[in-house]
Amino acid sequence: MKTLLDMNILIVDDSRTDREIIKDILTEAGYKSFIIASSADETFSILAMHDPLTPLTLLTPETPLTPVDLILMDIVMPGINGLEACGKIREKEFLKDIPIIMVTARPNDENLQLAFEKGANDYITKPLNRIELITRVRSTLKLKMETDNRKARELELKHLTESLRYFKKAVENMQIGVTISNPEGQIIYANPAEERIHGYDQGELSGCNVSIFSQPELRKPMTVMELKKLKSWRRESINIKKEGTVFPVHLLSDTVTDAQGIVTGVVTTCEDITERKRSEEMLKKTREELEKRVRERTKELTAANAALKEEVQEKLAFQAETVRAAHLASLGELSAGVAHEINNPINGIINCAQILVNRRSWRQKEKEICGMIISEGKRVANIVQALLSFAREREGEKKPVHLGNIMGDSLALTSAHLRRDGINLSLDIPVDLPVVVAHHQQIQQVFLNLINNAHYALNQKYPKGNENKSLIISAERVFVNKRKFVRVTFLDNGTGIPSDIMDKVMDPFFSTKPEDKGTGLGLSISHGIIADHGGRLSIESKEGEFTKVILDLPAAER
Repeated sequence: MKTLLDMNILIVDDSRTDREIIKDILTEAGYKSFIIASSADETFSILAMHDPLTPLTLLTPETPLTPVDLILMDIVMPGINGLEACGKIREKEFLKDIPIIMVTARPNDENLQLAFEKGANDYITKPLNRIELITRVRSTLKLKMETDNRKARELELKHLTESLRYFKKAVENMQIGVTISNPEGQIIYANPAEERIHGYDQGELSGCNVSIFSQPELRKPMTVMELKKLKSWRRESINIKKEGTVFPVHLLSDTVTDAQGIVTGVVTTCEDITERKRSEEMLKKTREELEKRVRERTKELTAANAALKEEVQEKLAFQAETVRAAHLASLGELSAGVAHEINNPINGIINCAQILVNRRSWRQKEKEICGMIISEGKRVANIVQALLSFAREREGEKKPVHLGNIMGDSLALTSAHLRRDGINLSLDIPVDLPVVVAHHQQIQQVFLNLINNAHYALNQKYPKGNENKSLIISAERVFVNKRKFVRVTFLDNGTGIPSDIMDKVMDPFFSTKPEDKGTGLGLSISHGIIADHGGRLSIESKEGEFTKVILDLPAAER
């Protein structure tokens, strides 16, 4: 904060000696800041910095920018004397508040009167008296400081008054309620919006406690200690109007403290959020309804997509089945003709070879050759027999049968071989399965073929016994397109089927077994038998892991 000793003193005198004497006396008295001028013109240049209209470009580098608080000016100077300079200074509005003390060696009444008329505040006579100089400078500067402080307070008060006026006008025009209360909660001011929001007349809230806005059961005055802790807080609450209606509001409160930190009041803004809450509730309901519709529509689309996928799969399967049936039919006709033509010659070859073997005059080597002819001939005969079976129309009486009985007959022929090779058999065929209308021997032929295929695949993967060497046969009732079927599943964890030949395994004469182990007609014949019974045969497999064959046969209606 600036003190008297920090104020800037301009010493104007054409005598260097007099200037130095004044400066030395004031320096000894504790004054620190001095500006020196030797003429009136130099004084005017220094004071030009006080003019807010003076362009900075007109100020010389030597022009001090320190504001002047007091001028000590000699009356007698060459050119413009001190009296004329004083008059010119007072002509400037922006310089009128700078006090001027005239210094004169001729203190006659006429000069003193003229000096005061020109605007001087005081005078000092030469030769200078130290005490007088210090006293007059101090009293003049003190009066200047008091005047400056008073004007500053007046200006600050003016600005504050203007600000308050604008603030009050702004608050009164706000759509958000504003209340100012003392620490005890007594309302000092409430703007029109606050009165309107709560249904009160103009000025009716003044002097009331802010608890008037709370519901009776929630009214609890806040202590000063609680206010100190809160300082500033925001919250949503439920307020009550004058006539008793409750409504939601958003409140923002700030405590006002003095220089010592003591709470002197609380300013609170209040916004009626009824419409906002209503909009939020409507938005919530709309969002929930939309989510519900999306879930329902998604469910419908998922079901429709599943149905469409199933329909496409069925059509593809039907198309493949139609192509396969046509292929098998044409192949069956060809096979039947070829089989009949080959059957008689091959029997003749076998019989002739047997006659040659029976001759005792043959050496061992010739007999071995004849035995090979017989063996290969019988293999050809077996192929011919399979062709005839494949081509033969599947006629015969179909009767209601229980698949568990057919499975029992099939396992009676194969279970011994399965046990011998260490295959773990798991059987799950419920006794309450629906019966199917089928040809017993033909279905048994299918079962035997699938069991033998699993047997071979398990032996290939596990040449010796192994705890994982297992065949699982199960049956269950299922519904396909709302029609009841009996499903029989053969699952083995053998070698599996490579994915690149999966679509060929049911083609006639296609086999993964060696030539002496299979003809490649087993699955084709099985597929034909199941199709002839109105059922379906499908295969799922993963190479090196498992093979699952699924038979679906339609259940009898009664």
